[in-house]
Amino acid sequence: MGLSQKRIARIEAAPGRAGFDQVTKLISVLGGRIVIEVIDPNQSPKKTTKTAKDNW
Repeated sequence: MGLSQKRIARIEAAPGRAGFDQVTKLISVLGGRIVIEVIDPNQSPKKTTKTAKDNW
């Protein structure tokens, strides 16, 4: 994967300090993806509902 167990533990302990490249690598290995969506500034943002699985 390119990230050591020690580095993964550090990411889990302080996720806000992880670099974007490391986060994208981790997400990719876990079968996920990052989506960036550009919206019309005149539209209201979509309402989302967080679930327990959204919080890791």
